[in-house]
Amino acid sequence: GAFTYSLAAMLVAMPFILLLSVCVGSICYGCLFLNDKKGRFFLFIMNLFMTLAVAESVISLVSTIVPFFIVGIAAGAFTFGGFMVVEGFFIKVDDIPPGWRWMHW
Repeated sequence: GAFTYSLAAMLVAMPFILLLSVCVGSICYGCLFLNDKKGRFFLFIMNLFMTLAVAESVISLVSTIVPFFIVGIAAGAFTFGGFMVVEGFFIKVDDIPPGWRWMHW
């Protein structure tokens, strides 16, 4: 069924997401001279891996809900845009209306 397909797709995608995280994370970590304390690089790679895995999962969820490809792309962009707006980079948490603060966390 749908659950089996989703689980299989996730399991197939995970090694590639990990490879992408290690390759891109290594370049960024080295070029930006990020924290060189022991274990920080691993935390950075794991954070990047989990972020990419969640992003792919959200897009998979959106693609199952939306019937048309172009509408799915727009809905996915809107979803990520909504999360980016309330993550605290563009708007301070105190300025976010209470009904939207759940997206910050």
